[in-house]
Amino acid sequence: MLNFPIFMILADIKKRYSEGIFFRSIRILSLWLLLLCNVSCLASVYYLFQDTVRTSNLDAQLPLQHFNLSSGFGYRLHPVTGEKNSFHRGIDIRAKNEIVSSVLDGVVVKIAYQSIMGNYVVVKHGRYAVYYAHLSKVYCISGQKLFSGYPLGLTGSTGRTTGEHLHLSVKYNGLAINPLYFLLNILSRSGEDLLDYLSR
Repeated sequence: MLNFPIFMILADIKKRYSEGIFFRSIRILSLWLLLLCNVSCLASVYYLFQDTVRTSNLDAQLPLQHFNLSSGFGYRLHPVTGEKNSFHRGIDIRAKNEIVSSVLDGVVVKIAYQSIMGNYVVVKHGRYAVYYAHLSKVYCISGQKLFSGYPLGLTGSTGRTTGEHLHLSVKYNGLAINPLYFLLNILSRSGEDLLDYLSR
């Protein structure tokens, strides 16, 4: 939990500055800190700027309004099976009955149920495919074109979980990559630069 003075300073910064570029920089910096430190309190810093960031004119955005990382990409102790050095091919974001949004314009290529991922949606963005899993409800159909921010589902705990959250995974040409790196790349680009990144 942020202590009071820091919280007040950050709130004052948010009040004084409303330029999209400023908050875009804050968002990218916060994600870098999460990626490097994996400290949950850093996500709280991000929350202060979330509403303003989402209203700025950007091509990409985060899948949830709140971004509280509970499990990162890579080897970990499996929370359900207890298996050591289990490789986690995505990230888990804490959530409670939250709308899940498409991070970019894209096309829904798959909607299915699986015993581990539960209800999940796969959206294709160029060479990248983004998986949104453990959904309680799905608000899109296969083949549908989505715009950035489209509400594609609702968080849940379907499949094999220890509680409600969003599992987000990203594949590049079929290979799982760290979703945080992907988010950093799309959030720091726009227009032709973003299209070029997605088509590489």
